[in-house]
Amino acid sequence: FLIQRAYFQLKGRFFKPDQFRQVDIREAEKALGLKASFHPDDYNEKTMYVHRNIIRSLYDWKPFDDDTHSNLSYLASIHSKEQQDSEDILFALLEYCWRNKIEIPAYANFEKIVLNANEKFLNSTKEKLAQNITEDQKHALFELIDNPEIAIKFSKIKRVQQGINQKTLCENAEVLALFKKTFITIVP
Repeated sequence: FLIQRAYFQLKGRFFKPDQFRQVDIREAEKALGLKASFHPDDYNEKTMYVHRNIIRSLYDWKPFDDDTHSNLSYLASIHSKEQQDSEDILFALLEYCWRNKIEIPAYANFEKIVLNANEKFLNSTKEKLAQNITEDQKHALFELIDNPEIAIKFSKIKRVQQGINQKTLCENAEVLALFKKTFITIVP
């Protein structure tokens, strides 16, 4: 119980007995005045389940269950629509669990939630694009990707010069003219 409680205080989650570190087991035994009395194999499922419920109750935390999984999936989908990095989404979910006192699931659960959210967003975007894009627009976009000259000039459009002298204005006009036809085609 002491080891589970210590791990939960530190990590907000529970671990299987075979993951307990020997140094932590010895510290718990020392705190209780016992000598080598705990063996992870003897910690049965039923007792572990009872201990976990007691610990969650002590700290007023909720278990990671289907409802919290749904909430995390919804939150991940929101972050995914904002096109955030997967790692950032994972940390946002972790923060949500800590803030709302929800038992932290295993990393694999977070990973699955984030991957599913990103996949749903990608599929939704592909469907919307397929429904709304014309052949001319597809061709114009592929032209941007396939043309190495244009790819090089993308860096220039990202850094439009802020100056007002003749040379700067001419350079800006050249870059904008290069993308004008494509822009007019794909703007709808």
